[in-house]
Amino acid sequence: MKKILICAITIATIISCNQKNEDEKALDEVLNNPMYQSYTAAIKASPKTDSLYVQRGIKLMETKQFAAAVNDFKKAYELNDNQENALVYGGSMIEANKIDDAITFLSKQISKYPENPALRERLAFCYEQKGKFDEAIKLYDSILKNDPEDFATQAMKGDALAAMDKDAAAIEMYKKSYAINPTAFVAKQLAYVLAENQSSETIDFCNTAIKNDTGGIVITDLIYAKGTYYLNKKDFKQAEPLFDECIKRDIRYTPAYLDKSFIQYEQKQYEAALKTAILGRQVDKNPELYYREGRCLEALGKPKDAITAYQDALALDKNFTFAKEALANLGQ
Repeated sequence: MKKILICAITIATIISCNQKNEDEKALDEVLNNPMYQSYTAAIKASPKTDSLYVQRGIKLMETKQFAAAVNDFKKAYELNDNQENALVYGGSMIEANKIDDAITFLSKQISKYPENPALRERLAFCYEQKGKFDEAIKLYDSILKNDPEDFATQAMKGDALAAMDKDAAAIEMYKKSYAINPTAFVAKQLAYVLAENQSSETIDFCNTAIKNDTGGIVITDLIYAKGTYYLNKKDFKQAEPLFDECIKRDIRYTPAYLDKSFIQYEQKQYEAALKTAILGRQVDKNPELYYREGRCLEALGKPKDAITAYQDALALDKNFTFAKEALANLGQ
């Protein structure tokens, strides 16, 4: 038994070493890229300067080399474990989708720096990614307790509440945030929740927000929210032109294709609905657009073509339940 155990440990050690060697090789290949050479040269000249690792880490993040960036930010933190380095290290783990590692690290940092709201915001974001919205809201509340006018945190709390389907509370948070600082992002979020809840405020709010969005950042989104409001009210006559306007402004605006196709399908305009779905998936390989195509083909008496469309949807998203059900109904 001892011999078997020793062998197992030896094999595990070999695998671990091989993996480490492969990781180091991959890291070297990244850092040997000419775009990082000036940073690397500076680090070699002064290997104990934490800010140099931060600078290279930022460049790595910009070029989406997340694993290498995490490594640099970790080194910076090990050299100087201050709040700034903790923030960028924690943030890099989030960008690299190492959410569990980020939660562990950020939780410890909050114990060290309890007054730092940015650390709490990052940890709250991590909890949201794990579906722990109650934990996220507790953190947002702790920030707002010290700074009730923190419009960014109000908006993030609104996002968490909306994800929990607590729309009334989400609307309240978004309104507070927007009243303090009417950002385009919050305008979009608030407009969506108002529209989904068929609020009588939707159209007036969207029109005002469109006028305020002088940079045109979310105008298409606000037009879409107006369309969603009318769609939810089953006022197809007013909704469809708004979705057309979205597509005219942004040919890749997938939600507008989906909702326009839905409206046409509901009105038994199957050929038109099929055309809309096909146009949409020509610019965006979205599985739901293929599903919409399949529904139209079924309605037009073309089950074989519908099967192909549903299969295409599943090729893009193997967990697409509606496409699976549609195929099952067609004996597939």
